[in-house]
Amino acid sequence: MQDRNLIDLTVTSGHAFGGDLEAVGPAVTRFRAGQRVVVSFDIACGTCWFCRRGQTQLCSSFRNLGAGAFGGGLGGAQADLVRVPFADTNLLAVPDALDDERALFLGDVLTTGVYGAAVPAIRPGETVAVVGAGPIGFFCAQAAMLHRPARVLVLDRDPSAREALVRRLERRGYGVEGRGSAEEALFVLASRRCVTANNQCAASISSRLAQPCLAGATVAPVLLVDPEFSGWES
Repeated sequence: MQDRNLIDLTVTSGHAFGGDLEAVGPAVTRFRAGQRVVVSFDIACGTCWFCRRGQTQLCSSFRNLGAGAFGGGLGGAQADLVRVPFADTNLLAVPDALDDERALFLGDVLTTGVYGAAVPAIRPGETVAVVGAGPIGFFCAQAAMLHRPARVLVLDRDPSAREALVRRLERRGYGVEGRGSAEEALFVLASRRCVTANNQCAASISSRLAQPCLAGATVAPVLLVDPEFSGWES
């Protein structure tokens, strides 16, 4: 483990959580004790140059819950009580009509899926490929449907995961298709326009699916990438 940085095992881990506010500090103006909230997994100051322009992921004082020294030393969410700095910036009130199990997704995977679908600027009538049928792929596919694509392809080497995601989306009235082999996926992708949301792209995806597709085609579909996906098997 030479030259490696290790996470302190005594640090409480966990991020992307929700709960009831036990107390608020004197500088907090948007929230009160007793409210239900969800918490952003990354902590932004809300006042720096980037935050004032809505780019909180680039915050000059960026910190991360539960990441130890790598995240500014903030305690994580797997605890009875969690202190959240800059609460007015990093909390979101949960409406009374929304139950806890659904609200929890606002802290990470749902917002990641919505953001991933927004990055490629999907145009109506295009084909969208969601690479990876994990939880973020599930939300990517749902968010992509809001842009009115012609169809959504779910690409995953695991048939059970792929079919489960397709069934869930079909129950919600979304028309989606499953694809299992890399060769079939590339054949489908190679004849249409392609844009990649590489901010969420795992390295194995770029080299084994996205790059061959981009290199061999002048037009291909919008490609959304689920970071939970670990690449196609040879």
